[in-house]
Amino acid sequence: MINLNFNTLQEFEELFSYSNKKIVDGVYNGINEGYLFSKKTVKLFSISFRNEDICYEISLPISDWSKALDVCLKFYEANGTQDQCIDTWKLKDNIEKFHIK
Repeated sequence: MINLNFNTLQEFEELFSYSNKKIVDGVYNGINEGYLFSKKTVKLFSISFRNEDICYEISLPISDWSKALDVCLKFYEANGTQDQCIDTWKLKDNIEKFHIK
């Protein structure tokens, strides 16, 4: 899980999208860890804001892993990272074969 701390809501909005490599890598790594350890849900991010006592956690259930990896794969393809494309495709294929019924 990646811990993200922001000073403002605008900082959060600027970073938190599937067009940001840190976010895409966090989604991929979280799902990969969930797959390796046979988890049903993965915690991807812990989000907090300066001067706030509340912390938010973003998690993803196994039923959404394949869709999330599709988005990651598109990002990696658009950015020319072939090795990451292959790893993402293999992970997605394994999840679809062995975990999603």
